[in-house]
Amino acid sequence: MAVTTRNVMETEQAYSMLSALLGMAFARVLVPLYFLAGAVLKIIDASPTHLPTALIKWAGAAGIDL
Repeated sequence: MAVTTRNVMETEQAYSMLSALLGMAFARVLVPLYFLAGAVLKIIDASPTHLPTALIKWAGAAGIDL
C-alpha cells in the first residue's frame, strides 16, 4: 500500500479522535470516581487523622471538635 497524504491525514485524525475520547473519559469518569472513592473511604473510616493537617489545625482553632 502506498503512503499518501490522505492516508496519513486519516490516520492522524483517528488517533486524535481516540485520544480526545480517552481524555474525556479520564476527566469526566475516572477522576470523579477517584475523588468519590476517597470521600466515601474517609466517611467510612470516621477518623480525623486522614484529613489534611491544615484542615485539622483550622478546625481546632475555630473550636470545631473533629
